[in-house]
Amino acid sequence: MFRCYHRNGNENPLSTDQNGLRPQEKRFQLVEVKNREGESFEAMLRRFTRSVQHEGIISEARRRKAFEPPSVTRKKQIAAKVRKSRKSTEKNR
Repeated sequence: MFRCYHRNGNENPLSTDQNGLRPQEKRFQLVEVKNREGESFEAMLRRFTRSVQHEGIISEARRRKAFEPPSVTRKKQIAAKVRKSRKSTEKNR
């Protein structure tokens, strides 16, 4: 059995709830793959790898590897919005 824990990317540890309190517990998403009957180790490992990629754990870890200032984050978000709008206008033509 393989397990992989990672922090939910949608949760901000400094955010507060409706009462102004910070969440005390960390929220983790769990990727768990159990061995099926008659399944080889390689097949189980492939399923685990696929599920980890689907959850975006590796990409999130790479993204968080180094600090990124808020200005760079905003520039990336703006560039992504521009790409998305260009793509949608090209589809409509």
